Amino acid sequence: MFALGCVVIGFVFGRRGVDIYIKKSKLKGYPLEFVDPNSDKAMKLFGITDKKVISNVKAN
Repeated sequence: MFALGCVVIGFVFGRRGVDIYIKKSKLKGYPLEFVDPNSDKAMKLFGITDKKVISNVKAN
């Protein structure tokens, strides 16, 4: 019974681990950039260009 439980848990967590491994391997070779969500550059990436909206977001 315990062996069967371990196999089931292995399948559940192993599948997620394989998904993460595949996603990480697809990012190899690309430069990664971490941006502050409140920066002007990040706002423009999401299509927010209004200065008043940007200032309100930064205030909150």
